[in-house]
Amino acid sequence: GLCIRRFKKDVKDQVSGSFLERNITLERCHASAREEYAYDRFADMQLQMDLGKTKGSGELFKTSLEKSLFSSPAACIKSIEARLKKLYKKYAEDDIEDIRLLEELKSALEKITPNDFMRYQKLLALLRSREYAWNPKETDDRIVIFTERIETMKYLADQLRKDLKMSDKQIVEI
Repeated sequence: GLCIRRFKKDVKDQVSGSFLERNITLERCHASAREEYAYDRFADMQLQMDLGKTKGSGELFKTSLEKSLFSSPAACIKSIEARLKKLYKKYAEDDIEDIRLLEELKSALEKITPNDFMRYQKLLALLRSREYAWNPKETDDRIVIFTERIETMKYLADQLRKDLKMSDKQIVEI
């Protein structure tokens, strides 16, 4: 079959007001001490593998790592583990300082509990709030959460199941 996806602006005049306007709010929160500590480790990190490379290519991994860090501690840990796996194949632990730096960052990230992960705590507070008015007992009252990284999706699904006492059928990963 063929599916044609069109933007709302392209069909707005054909559906005569069927689209509700979105109410978008920007939620802010402050990082926890453990999140700040992990970020400081990241910001101060000067990777040897990036030295001597052109500015763009030398910062590619660190930029990718930063994106995963801003997605979730779990996503960043996954990125670090993948890089460490490659480094351990090429080098002994003492051959390159990058291994120590990445292990230190990973250790700092592993100390960030769900209570320390402030964006998660903000999400949890919103879901539980009266103002948000989500009722998980109503089967047609659904929420879709988009994440930047798959590891973040898995983390949120697992943690929300625990904290909201919901089943695998109620919280589904797509």
